[in-house]
Amino acid sequence: MSATITASRPGRTQARRPWAADGVVAAAAGVAGVLGSPTVSFATPTQTAYTLLVIGGCAALLLRRRAPRLCLGLLVLLLAVHLPLVQMGPYAGVVCLIGACTTQTRLDAGWRWGFLALFYAVATGGIVTALSAADGAVQPVPLVAAYALLTVAALIGATRRNAAERYRLAVERADILETRHEIERRLAALEERSRIAREMHDILGHSLNAVAVLSEGARHAVRSDPERADAALADIGRLSRSAVDEVRDLIDVLRTEDDHADRAPAPSLADLPELVSGFRSTGTVIRTRVDGDPGSLPGHLGRTAYRIVQEAITNAVKHAPGAAITIRVTIGDADVDLLVTNARPAAPRRAGDGQGHGLIGIRERVRAAGGTVEAGPDPATGGWRLHARLLRRRPC
Repeated sequence: MSATITASRPGRTQARRPWAADGVVAAAAGVAGVLGSPTVSFATPTQTAYTLLVIGGCAALLLRRRAPRLCLGLLVLLLAVHLPLVQMGPYAGVVCLIGACTTQTRLDAGWRWGFLALFYAVATGGIVTALSAADGAVQPVPLVAAYALLTVAALIGATRRNAAERYRLAVERADILETRHEIERRLAALEERSRIAREMHDILGHSLNAVAVLSEGARHAVRSDPERADAALADIGRLSRSAVDEVRDLIDVLRTEDDHADRAPAPSLADLPELVSGFRSTGTVIRTRVDGDPGSLPGHLGRTAYRIVQEAITNAVKHAPGAAITIRVTIGDADVDLLVTNARPAAPRRAGDGQGHGLIGIRERVRAAGGTVEAGPDPATGGWRLHARLLRRRPC
């Protein structure tokens, strides 16, 4: 993605073809050399030397971006050789101005001012030599004019360098923002996938475990207690349809991009009696006590509390079949306290129980709600104890 964005930004075409821009600069210097004096030819030794100097200067300018220090060093050397042979003319002036500008655009601070001083020195030597050869007197006006032109060229170079630096920083900031946006998008997607996985685990894990327990009870009661077996089978059908409906609602939400799409009401603590009644057919004794008004809880908090209790009951029925379960919910002004315990199971708890995805999902939900959770063996009863505390307002 980054390469595509970089390629589409304006101003990069020139940076990718530095020879084209340097060729234009070298051609401008060559035109100044042709228009200057003496004539570009190989007729006389002076013309030959001048022609070679012009060609050498144009060749050096082709390295202006690739090797700026080598380019500027060659220009200073060629200009120094130029002065004793030919008086200061258009070619030397143009090359000095290009060199002064290049010192500011292409060199680091450590080299920038030294090379600029060399071009000032070359320009001074050329003007002094030309004026001395003309009338023997050195006038300050030409020197001041030459210094002014070199200064303007250097300022133009510095302005271009600053503009390029600002553009580079702007591009870097844009790339950083795009990268951060992409990371945030991926994190949001991962978080949503994790939430969906937890919801799927809660829906299918609870329903399938309950169906398994009810099926075992119905199989044993089908001959001795047909009414109990019939009730268990009815509960199996109800739980299966409910699970299918919940999964269908969840998939429908994933398929639509409309935030206002119709969706089934999410379960909350107000649905706790219906949740508990689904396990009555298993023969498990479940005692519940709710202190406070479940309807006063925010939707997300009520849903989190419901899922925690649901997972705790499912784990208890699965790992401690037949053991009595006690649920105590205390809804306060600042928090919601959940305590789910079960008695000692008839069979020993298997090694590794309580360390599966169910307990991990509970911890993730509690952490997301800014609460705390404790789960482990209950020394008082020999069974299992889960205690969760959810804050109604997360701390800042």
